[in-house]
Amino acid sequence: MVSRFVPYKRVDLGIEVFNHREDKLLIVGDGRHRGELERRSADAGIEDRVRFLGHLAPAAVRWLALVAVFMPSQPHRPLKKPPVRP
Repeated sequence: MVSRFVPYKRVDLGIEVFNHREDKLLIVGDGRHRGELERRSADAGIEDRVRFLGHLAPAAVRWLALVAVFMPSQPHRPLKKPPVRP
């Protein structure tokens, strides 16, 4: 996921979804709710599969697009642009 850590971006939903999967979750971004999101992953017992990468340069985010699946963090808003543009 690539997002600012604010409540309406629903990064917490991404953590909840990965609670039921075996995959690793990479979260790019930062914000004042980072500690709360880290606690949620620990409470769910998946902190070993969730990586908070912080802010990354656009080139690094483009690299992640080659190996990752992107999902919108706001279910009520469709993606109007690709999350990463070449």
